[in-house]
Amino acid sequence: MLQAAEPLGRREIELQQAIDILGAGEQRRTATHVKALMIAGRLGETLTIARSGKSVGWSYSDCATGLCFAAILAHSAGRKARSTGGAVPSTPVIERLLVEHAEPPHLFIDPAADSDEEADRPDGYLVQAIVEGLTQASLDQETAASYLRWAEKVGHARVDHVVSEKHRGAYRRAAETLVALGEHYAVTARPDSAATLIQEYRDRFNRHTAFKRELRELLSQSALGGTI
Repeated sequence: MLQAAEPLGRREIELQQAIDILGAGEQRRTATHVKALMIAGRLGETLTIARSGKSVGWSYSDCATGLCFAAILAHSAGRKARSTGGAVPSTPVIERLLVEHAEPPHLFIDPAADSDEEADRPDGYLVQAIVEGLTQASLDQETAASYLRWAEKVGHARVDHVVSEKHRGAYRRAAETLVALGEHYAVTARPDSAATLIQEYRDRFNRHTAFKRELRELLSQSALGGTI
């Protein structure tokens, strides 16, 4: 809808209408509502919604917690990059988490197909629009710090729950969450904290070989891999 409205100069009007409809009454769709708010640069309102979510169940279609977690880390990384002229470590895992939660694969399964083959995915417009919205979001230092504290808290809780409860099918997602937090620490000039974080979980879940394998693979795909 927004992509079609943009050439007509109606983007902001259509976006506000979408926000109003998606956030209304019984028809409220949390994840889609949050995406629209992010595109509008209204990050504060998204966190208000996300605070009611849990540290688990991020893969459910209408859960916005994972998207908010990734968006807050991405916003922080972007803000740091702009303030330093881009002189910050890369954050590929944070970026991938943002894509995965903004455009989860289950949204593109063709219901008319006989198998679970994906229908044509979009051209990345949604993710690009969210990233642009995050760039527009202006937060004072105290507010930004409070958002990051929430992201760190919910991220830790997610990893702790998944691994301690031995949800093996979610180990990779837990490892992604952990490495994303490590990338966040590295970007905010806390590389020692990133190393401490990763080692803490290696030690805590020393007997969880499958989780450590996923963690090792995710680290190899991150700038953290060469430092931890």
